[in-house]
Amino acid sequence: MSKFLLLFLISLIFCQDYYEELMNEKVSEEYCNNVIGNITAIINEGYIFLDFLKAPKQPKPNYFPKMDLIEEINSINRTNRTFYEFYGDILDIIGNTGDGHLSFASEITPNNFPLYSYYFCIPFYYYVKKGFNKENIK
Repeated sequence: MSKFLLLFLISLIFCQDYYEELMNEKVSEEYCNNVIGNITAIINEGYIFLDFLKAPKQPKPNYFPKMDLIEEINSINRTNRTFYEFYGDILDIIGNTGDGHLSFASEITPNNFPLYSYYFCIPFYYYVKKGFNKENIK
């Protein structure tokens, strides 16, 4: 049992190095431009709800947010970014569509860090509670 615990602790130490590497990996502006160009091309070619997102049918006033998906993706900051921040911005915008079938995933980072080989867990649980004002605006 003690050998297993020792191996587990050693693996945690090595994984912490990988986590730091992932969190601090910088991406170039050229990389960001390529990724955004690829994503917008894929969305323009195959995503049929672009027009719906611009003017969704509303069961109640302001029920669905209006968004220009391509414009929002193109407005992502591309300079002086880490991979984690850049990737997070893309996922936030995709999540704002409310379409559970629309997703993008990266298998490796620009420095060839294999994301599919690691799982990182936060040792606590948290959630963000979204509030609404009187006009039902976030």
